[in-house]
Amino acid sequence: MTGDMTQTSTTQRDQRVDSQRADQFLLLSGIVVLLVLYIWVFWDFFFRQVEFAVKQQADWGHTLVIPLIAGYFVYLARDKILAQPLRRAWLGLLLIIAGVLWYGLCTFTGDSLSWLRHHNLMGFGVGVSTLGLVLLFCGYRGLIWLWFPLLFLFVFGQTISDRFLSIITFRMQDIAARGA
Repeated sequence: MTGDMTQTSTTQRDQRVDSQRADQFLLLSGIVVLLVLYIWVFWDFFFRQVEFAVKQQADWGHTLVIPLIAGYFVYLARDKILAQPLRRAWLGLLLIIAGVLWYGLCTFTGDSLSWLRHHNLMGFGVGVSTLGLVLLFCGYRGLIWLWFPLLFLFVFGQTISDRFLSIITFRMQDIAARGA
């Protein structure tokens, strides 16, 4: 009788391990699928970012290094991020959808909304989707440590269009002229 109980508990333990492995496989498969879809949907944006960085290297070459720096910030906080188990936040899925829809609106607008066809507005959609991915996989607990690398990546990791740049720099020149 003792042998039957031991065999039953071993079988149950094996079933639990198999179930955990299946869950981990599904989670990793979902992560891979979402990341591939993320790159596929925003490929045009990423391609243009690299193109700007290569063609205008003196102005925008740093945008190729910014993801590495943001990744280093994550690396520095890895122990704090992984100190407690991360839980999914399903709000992240809504942010992913909202970011993709915004990006699509900016990309495929007609002539009446041509002002939306702007690289930085498209970048906002990419940023919202990135935030959604982080929330979906890491939850709010992970976001406590990841908000700064995400903000750093979003602000400094994309080129600023000449239109926005001229608005900012002309005002700064006016302020500097008044101060001189």
